[in-house]
Amino acid sequence: MNTKIKDSHEEASIIRFLALYNSLNTNDLSFLRLGDPNKKEPDGICSNDVAIELVGAYDNSYQARKIWGVARGKDSRPKPELRLLTFENLTQEIATKLEKLNNGNYDGFTGKIVLLCNLHSPLLTDSDVDTFMNKYIPFKIDHYFDRFFEEIWITWKSENSGNWKIRKLE
Repeated sequence: MNTKIKDSHEEASIIRFLALYNSLNTNDLSFLRLGDPNKKEPDGICSNDVAIELVGAYDNSYQARKIWGVARGKDSRPKPELRLLTFENLTQEIATKLEKLNNGNYDGFTGKIVLLCNLHSPLLTDSDVDTFMNKYIPFKIDHYFDRFFEEIWITWKSENSGNWKIRKLE
């Protein structure tokens, strides 16, 4: 992946999230720098000893390849998939990130780590998010993993206003 595009995307996602997060909380977190994967740091290092690890959830692998192909200036023309699996993919991505956390992938950072899940579905509605939130079962309940993120948040673009929204999952 083109590092510059990835870094720009991560920084913009974290800054956008922090603006919304700070407006909902008494915290005043600010983005300091991108994390260093060679030092086993999460994607973004913030003030107040907080870091953010990012994950994107797409409708399907076709959508992910198409979006990142366009971002990189490549038109790979992947075969379209018609199934929309945004929330199933989200749950799988959270489990994958929890596994990485438990395997020590982010041990280079000793503060609190927040997982930020960007939902990239253009068909996603605020009502879909509400339905998912009502059915969501937190990973912490089953105690399968030894370590968990301090918080898990989702972001999506509202179909009503076109603005980004955030909700806390765990």
